[in-house]
Parts: sequence; structure tokens; C-alpha cells
Amino acid sequence: MTGRRRDRANRRGRVGVAAAASVAGALAWLLAGPVGCARDSRELVVVYSPHDEPLRTELEVAFEREHPRLDVEWVVLGSQVILERVRAERAAPRADVWFGAAADRFVAAAREGLLAAYTPTWAALAPAGTRDDGDRWFGVYRTPLVIGFNSEALSPETAPRDWRELASPGWRGKVVLRDPRHAGSMQSMATAIFAEAVARDGSSAAAQAWLDGLDRNVRAYVDSPTELYQHLARKDGVVTVWNVAELDAQPRREKRPIGWRVPDGGVPILVDGIAVVAGAPHARAAQAFVEFVTSRPAVELAARRHARWPVRPDVPGDAMPAWTRRAAGAWRPLPLDAPVVADSMEAWMRRWTAKVAARPPAAPRAGTRLLGGIRRRAVAGGP
Repeated sequence: MTGRRRDRANRRGRVGVAAAASVAGALAWLLAGPVGCARDSRELVVVYSPHDEPLRTELEVAFEREHPRLDVEWVVLGSQVILERVRAERAAPRADVWFGAAADRFVAAAREGLLAAYTPTWAALAPAGTRDDGDRWFGVYRTPLVIGFNSEALSPETAPRDWRELASPGWRGKVVLRDPRHAGSMQSMATAIFAEAVARDGSSAAAQAWLDGLDRNVRAYVDSPTELYQHLARKDGVVTVWNVAELDAQPRREKRPIGWRVPDGGVPILVDGIAVVAGAPHARAAQAFVEFVTSRPAVELAARRHARWPVRPDVPGDAMPAWTRRAAGAWRPLPLDAPVVADSMEAWMRRWTAKVAARPPAAPRAGTRLLGGIRRRAVAGGP
């Protein structure tokens, strides 16, 4: 078993399912969770993460090179699902590290006692608003959410110019989004609109009307970033909202016709964090992983090779992603106070998630496997 594998949880899934004698056997495998390789004596560090496979793989290889006695196991889930799973596993935690989610998710988890304190060696450099007062989570990257589009069907000039336009009748049936029940970044985007409306009007009524209009325009809610890009590429929905780093990478990495624009109405800039899970089975390994991922070499690697925008202020300017320079001066951040969002998000999002849940399920496309009624793909989860 080598360090250079894409995602062992998913690869084992393919082997396990192929060998399963029945649906019951497949479900037993699904519920078993990540396990170490019997031939491998290294200590496991289990990481729950929504990040994309290229970033995960490169960080894993670099970390295991630096820590040859440790073995990273990824469990790839959307950030909202991670929060719910960490809650459910509170009495018997299975994760060591949670890597990837907007700060409001970590604020909520810290309040519930789900995260353990750990202070990285660089903690004094962390800018205001990018760390927990009790050192239970730290920001790693800044993640702006922008308007993405199929670049064969639209251009930056013809795509929706701001958030309000996304909800206008002219875009009915043309929007594709991640399912907000799974992708915390969708809830964070909508909550930023709500927070701005409340600050401006003293009421969330205008924001609720906007969200209702956006929901009417959505052609499909999808489970993963991969499905999102596939929908856009085949014009099964030509507009979306997603993080700029991954949208910007699609034409280069996957040759997909996907572009993006900075919305005129302001940009939700999420602080994407990392934390040690309270009661982590491999706490020392978890701390080592957090220290590594937030180290200057690792965040510089993520900036240069994966277009991530580091939180750390000591990363040299020439390492910053090209898209940060392309949109220089255009990033008008929408107010996104993580504690306020954590307090209000559930109430604000309840109506939207209920509408999504009430939609009839989409028929599985070719390549989707059905395991005991569970729709499952071996793809990255996404924040």
C-alpha cells in the first residue's frame, strides 16, 4: 500500500462493493467507515473534508513524506454533512481532523464542544476573524463565492451581474446549484444576503423573497462539485454560484467551458477552516496534520498549485493565485460575521432546505451506483 493513492476510502469502496454478496453486505461496508490497512503499521489520521481531490492528494503526499509514520485517510463529505456527522459521533468520535468549511460551521461546532483546542506555531499571525478565541479552529484559506457560467452560452457581460439578477424570471430553469442540505457554502452564500438585508432594512423579508425567486430558477440541485461542473459543461443549467478557485481551475484542469464573474452586489468571502475533533482517536497525529496544513510551505503550495487564497499574511505576493490579481479592486466583501451567521443560519435557511427536500429526486444518470437506495459517487464532496 503506497502513499500515492487518490482516495483510499473511495477505492476501497469500489473493491468492497464488487466483492459484496448482497445489498446487506454493501451497506455493512458503507457503515463500517474508514479502516487502516492490515499490512500498514503507520498510525492513522482520519480527516473529514469537502476539498477537491487534487488538493487532498498533494497535501497527503507532502504530509506523509514529512511524517512517514502517519497515514492519512480521507472521508469526503459536504461541509454541512460533516457538521451533522461530527455531532452524531460525539459520544464515539471517528474523525481526527475536520478540514474545510466556512467559519460559521466551526463556530457552531466549537460552541457545542465538538472541537478540541490546538494552537499552531504561527497562531500569532492569524488575522482578526480567522481564528477561534479558544484556539478550537483556525482559518486556512479565504474562499470568495462568485457567479459561474457556461462560457459557450454566456460571457461575463451576459451572465447575471449580481445576486438580485439570479432570482429574476429571465433565469428560470437556467440555474444549477449544490444542494444546500449538504453544501454549507450554499447556506453561507444565502445567509450573507440575509445578513445584508437585515442590516439594511431591519428585516429579512426582502432576502426571503430573493431566495424564493432563486429557488424557482433552479433547474437542479446536485450532490457534488463534479456533478455541478458536468451540468454546466453540458448546459443542463448555465449559471451557478460556487467558489472561485475551483471554477477558475476547470478550463485548465478539465477543459470544461466554465467562466466566472465577480457579482456587482458584493462577494461572500468565506474563511475556510481546520480543527482537531474533540475526542479524536489519534489526537497527536491530528495536531501534526493541522500544523502541517496551516504551515507556510503547505499554504504556499495550495496557493501556487491549487489557486487557494491563504489566510496567513506572510505568503509572498508572487505565490498568490492569478484570479486574486485578475479581480483586484473588485472584491467588495459582503458582511459575514461568523458568530451572527451561526446564530441565525438555521432559522433563515429552514424554508429553503424544506423546499429542496420536497422536490422529486432526479433520476440517477449513467455511472451512478445504487446501494440500498443510497446514491453514491466516488467524487470529491465540496464545501
